[in-house]
Amino acid sequence: MDKFLINTIIPIYNVEEYLEEAIESVINQTIGFEKNIGLILVNDGSSDNSEKICLKYKEKYPNNILYIKQKNKGVSSARNNGLKHVNADYVNFLDGDDKIDVCAYEKAIDFLMKEKNVDFVSLRVKYFDLTNNYHVLDYKFTSDVEIVDIKENYSFIQTVICPLFFRRKCIDNKYFNTKLDYAEDMLFVSNLLLNNSKYGLIKDYCYYYRKRSDRSSATQSSYYNPSYYANIKEAYIDLIDLVIEKHPEYSKYFEYLIMYDMQWRLKCGINPELPLNEKKLYIENVKYLLTKIDDNIILEQRNIKIYYKLLAFHIKYDNKVNISLKDKSLYLNDIEICNVKSLKNIIEVLKIENNKLYIDGKITNLSDDIELFYKLNSSSDYIKINTYPRTKFNTSFGDEYIIKKVGYSLEIPLKDKDYIEFYFKQNNEYYIVSNFFINHSRVSNIKSSYYINDNYMVTKGSRKINISKNPSRFSRIKREIKYYIGIMRNRSQNLKKTKLLSIIFTRLLFFITKPFMPKNIWLFCDREFMGRDNAEALYKYVLKQNDNNEKNYYFVINKKYEDYKRIKKYGKTISYHSLKYKLYFLNAKYLISSHADGYINNAFGPYRAFFIDLYKFKYIYLTHGILLHNSSSWLNRINKDFTLNVVTSPMEYDSIMNGEYYFKSENLIKTGLPRYDNLLSPEQEKNQILFMPSWRSKLTGPVIPGTQRRQYNPDFINSDYYKFYDKLLNDKKLLNLLKEKDYKIKFCIHPSFRAQFNDFKGNEFVEFAIDVDSQYETKVSKLLITDYSSAACDFAYLKKPVIYANFDCDTIFENHYYNQGYFDYDKNGFGPNCKNYDQTLQNIIKTIKNGCVMEDKYKKRCDKFFYYNDNKNCERVYNAILNLEKSDK
Repeated sequence: MDKFLINTIIPIYNVEEYLEEAIESVINQTIGFEKNIGLILVNDGSSDNSEKICLKYKEKYPNNILYIKQKNKGVSSARNNGLKHVNADYVNFLDGDDKIDVCAYEKAIDFLMKEKNVDFVSLRVKYFDLTNNYHVLDYKFTSDVEIVDIKENYSFIQTVICPLFFRRKCIDNKYFNTKLDYAEDMLFVSNLLLNNSKYGLIKDYCYYYRKRSDRSSATQSSYYNPSYYANIKEAYIDLIDLVIEKHPEYSKYFEYLIMYDMQWRLKCGINPELPLNEKKLYIENVKYLLTKIDDNIILEQRNIKIYYKLLAFHIKYDNKVNISLKDKSLYLNDIEICNVKSLKNIIEVLKIENNKLYIDGKITNLSDDIELFYKLNSSSDYIKINTYPRTKFNTSFGDEYIIKKVGYSLEIPLKDKDYIEFYFKQNNEYYIVSNFFINHSRVSNIKSSYYINDNYMVTKGSRKINISKNPSRFSRIKREIKYYIGIMRNRSQNLKKTKLLSIIFTRLLFFITKPFMPKNIWLFCDREFMGRDNAEALYKYVLKQNDNNEKNYYFVINKKYEDYKRIKKYGKTISYHSLKYKLYFLNAKYLISSHADGYINNAFGPYRAFFIDLYKFKYIYLTHGILLHNSSSWLNRINKDFTLNVVTSPMEYDSIMNGEYYFKSENLIKTGLPRYDNLLSPEQEKNQILFMPSWRSKLTGPVIPGTQRRQYNPDFINSDYYKFYDKLLNDKKLLNLLKEKDYKIKFCIHPSFRAQFNDFKGNEFVEFAIDVDSQYETKVSKLLITDYSSAACDFAYLKKPVIYANFDCDTIFENHYYNQGYFDYDKNGFGPNCKNYDQTLQNIIKTIKNGCVMEDKYKKRCDKFFYYNDNKNCERVYNAILNLEKSDK
């Protein structure tokens, strides 16, 4: 490549939809593309048409464009590859889905030519596509500072690489850390600032960073990626240790920088599927970093709410903090951290039913001597609220380091023109607190939001919840129009105008079509991509009890999958994510599902706040399987707003009522799983052994946001899990016995391992399958090999033999997302609990030789475990819903 004034490096990975716009923004630069800019395109193993686009531009500008193709190694490797070919005085980076102002190059190089004492200069960063606001660090550009000295302007931190223009000499032999998937930009820039503490600001021009509408960028999916948690030491701990040891004069800047990133980590929390040992290590690393950050630096953070600052202090000081109210200020360890007005009453569930207002909430930041009260109208007395401890599973960051919290449940009879205010009381003084609406509160935090049900309207004042009865048609329309104005003026999510208009259109369509929509809609759903679970079993039963042509029962499943066509043959179906589904969802009376993933009770994804007031359904949770372990962190009533929850076993019932699931007895229905009815219908057995192991959260790829599907994990085949089953299924002793007895094995891969399907290799005796009809396979199989899966309960229901292959029993609760529950596999299990390979193999061989019969001691355990052993589970669930329907009237 010829020598140019500036080289631009664009790493490219599957960005065909956006790449031309990025390249054109470089070609159109006022500095003159053909004379001054050398463009280095590095294709990082794209599988789309990105290469075709690169070659088109390469052919058009052969002297200006260098095209490099490499195997997929990540953005850092691609940038490093580009740096090896730099041959210019200045360098910048552009991501393949972003763009840049047309005057940016000219202004940046003029700046660097003029200011010889800086090595790089930064443009402003403005988002586009999903949002249109400026980056949260934009305050740098609204100041009078043009040359930042990090010793003086320690809060003017620089975290991203793409808005920067560099002198080539400052980055010679400098490369990005390819071990990092996150924070590689920050680390690259930080190392430069350790050599020269000054950089420049250009306030009039922007780098445009695309927040993709499909929410598929790396930063948006970091929460689900294990490397996000693993890279914290190499990215931050090594950096702060280096600064403290060799560059203490820069310590404030780097403390501020690291705390800035910590705030995002505190806000997003920890994916509950992260293995417990990795979770503990991550928390230890966060704690170490916080101990290196001065308390005042934590308090000075501009974009972090008081809750997360307090969480940082709890982690930093091992919960050894004293929180108190004094002189209308909140103090932590005698340090004043905020005014009492910053305290929030977190309302998690708010709804009106049968002339009563129901609220579930929690209060944070409380010390032991603070009490909670509410007032109804100005003339009423302060009414004390009975609270209960919310000491576990109330932050997604971890159980050990959480802020003291208490929860409460209110049931308030309604009158016309009520309003409610919440107060703290300490030292005989009352402090009014603000309300913050999350999760299932039907009023959102969006300006002018409101909620109407049972002829009551709920609105929110600055610190009040206002309630009026029988609002007129005119007042409803007026309120809706006011809400549209609030949506268009919304600043909380900074959405594009076209998206806001789309939201308004959908709301209008709901109101226009509502008079013509079916009444009394029941929506049934299992997984997004398949049925064959409790919802389908109950759906079939309900159809048989009614004339389907006159009733409004619908099964929801993505039409891309085979089960959609199958179910459509006998009942009405609606496809997930369609506009029709969204309208039926908003008009549904009951949402009945065997699963509790976020997309099931939220049809609008990140835009739920704009529609939450229209969510009127009651959520009937059929459960996917019997709860054997402690899943209260996410399957609690408040988190999911369950109305009814199916239970199948007395042990299961007791564990829920005595655990932190927050259910009341009327929420739990002792009915049994609907799909168990199908188990008792006769089916001819085969000489088949069914393998149905559970999954491991450590071994799955990241979740594809908004779905139940996951990305492929290339390290899966190196896991103990894979190696255990690969060895077992190819064991000569087992295969010889299978041949002798004419048996086959059917290995059902867990749906969470769908992406790993091709990793499993069969033989003449083993068949691998996914998305199977588990009820059919249970009926026709003679023996089940499983582990921690509730599939063992299905076999126990039929008193068929079970073998637990719990080879990782010593680490499962550290390497999987749930905690150990009431079920003891040695004392309660329905078959031998095998804790290593040899035990598993020996018990399989023994059971086959004995004719696959369950031993009497395990049959006795089965008898004690279930409430029922009949084919009336669907009937009991259906009657429970009908009883609920009667009470609604």
